[in-house]
Amino acid sequence: MKLSTHLSRDRFDWMQDSLRRRDHAVMLVRVAGTLPEGYAARPTDRAASHLVVVLDRSGSMSGGRLEHAKRALVDVVGRLSPDDSFGLVTFDNRVEVVVPAGPVTDPAAVIRHIEGVHAGGSTDLGAGLVRGLEEARRLDVGAGVRVLLVSDGHANVGVTDPEALGGRVGAMRARGITTSTLGVGLGYDETLLSTIARAGAGNEHFAAEADAAAAAIGEECGELAAQRFLSVRLTIAAASGIRGLDVVNDLPVVPVPGGIQVDLGSMRVDETRSLVVECAPHPATRPGRRKIGKLRVDYVLADDLSDQHTSTTVWTHVSRPDEREAGSDRQVLGEWYVQRVLRRRRKALALLARGDDVRAAREFAKLATLAHSAAAKVPAAFRAELLREAQEAERMAEPELFLAMAPDDRQFISKNMTADGGRRSRRRS
Repeated sequence: MKLSTHLSRDRFDWMQDSLRRRDHAVMLVRVAGTLPEGYAARPTDRAASHLVVVLDRSGSMSGGRLEHAKRALVDVVGRLSPDDSFGLVTFDNRVEVVVPAGPVTDPAAVIRHIEGVHAGGSTDLGAGLVRGLEEARRLDVGAGVRVLLVSDGHANVGVTDPEALGGRVGAMRARGITTSTLGVGLGYDETLLSTIARAGAGNEHFAAEADAAAAAIGEECGELAAQRFLSVRLTIAAASGIRGLDVVNDLPVVPVPGGIQVDLGSMRVDETRSLVVECAPHPATRPGRRKIGKLRVDYVLADDLSDQHTSTTVWTHVSRPDEREAGSDRQVLGEWYVQRVLRRRRKALALLARGDDVRAAREFAKLATLAHSAAAKVPAAFRAELLREAQEAERMAEPELFLAMAPDDRQFISKNMTADGGRRSRRRS
């Protein structure tokens, strides 16, 4: 993989007598899916796929939703080989392992089991998810296992706390298991599914209609088959002159000795991920060269499950009072503003999901102001995106809008914006 960094300025005024509280460096990190030397760009055989589906079969899934999901899974199984692994866990108020996770040696039998799934009672999503994760762990293939949670409702039995379920998913992420979510219809808990997808370093899909669920399942499985870089992790070790690191993207970040680690999940060849990191400095006692930190990307190459890594060290310059004014990298600032806007959008949507319309409207108003201000400071490539955010936020900034809105319209807007924002923040390229 290729790792590159860019800083917001070519020098910083970090001297002890002039350092301001918000005078941090903004670092743009790009991780590109480039194969190591000696590996073919187009292997004759794709890497094996390992998928465990956790499917909601509660009463609300009856009819088109469940049938479309089952048809999509049948199509997926029909394209798998004996080298691939598949498992299916279903849940309502009880959990059933319909297809134990393992190699697809008898696809016809797997398809019969899928077709035999029928809708049942209430929604113990937590128990279903935990069992699905255990099935994924049981595969013990080293890395590259994907769990896909498909649900149309709120967890109303068993463990329902998003942070508790996200913590369980995050623990499995360290074992090379990523988790994606698919919310079907307008009744599911977008806060819960978004938290799970984020903690699992996976994708967050939204299918308003039953037939769109089949397309989302196909998209997820297509990505799984194309991935070449598994369990991609970026570690940033801060230098002694840096007191804090903050990843602005909505990504799972865990502290490690001397810095942080960011989980990026899996990547394809030629895919690039962009991350924005704010680096808060300690005051400098003298001008000159200053180390920001060391960055390292670790990953597993799907071709042979070998461990690989690449690294780089980032430096900057601390200015003397009489030096020329620092030059700015407007591309870095553009990415920074976009991620700041998406972060404020997440805050507004969380309030909206809780039914706090007045505070949500205030956050959307702040978002509109920030996006308009940012659009005037960034290159043209970012301007249209930020202006769209500003216009959308202005429409959402009136509490009366929510009161007049039909419940289904409100649910659609909230879920669509949540899934869209999560995708753009976590997988921005």
